[in-house]
Amino acid sequence: SYLIDLLARTPVREIHLFDGDMLKQHNIFRAPGMVNYFDLLEPVSKVDYYARRYSALRRGIVPNFAYIDETNVSQLAGFDFVFIAIDKAKARKLIGEHLLQA
Repeated sequence: SYLIDLLARTPVREIHLFDGDMLKQHNIFRAPGMVNYFDLLEPVSKVDYYARRYSALRRGIVPNFAYIDETNVSQLAGFDFVFIAIDKAKARKLIGEHLLQA
């Protein structure tokens, strides 16, 4: 979430967000700024929340409500730069190996 907060202020053409988590009380404490209580009342994915939040600042934020795994890691092909901010070692290894081969 801090990466999107910083990247949204840069002139990059697109920012693709990948995450399969929903916005919940336990993960808003890692979010920059303040999450409104009313944003927690309706179920919303984290990627949709951040895309909506930063759309007032810029265009080109693409939410992808999915975890990166073997079935979709190929979607990272063609990106100029990929930030890997993930705590699951298996997924981090999969992404890293795929990017090294690309």
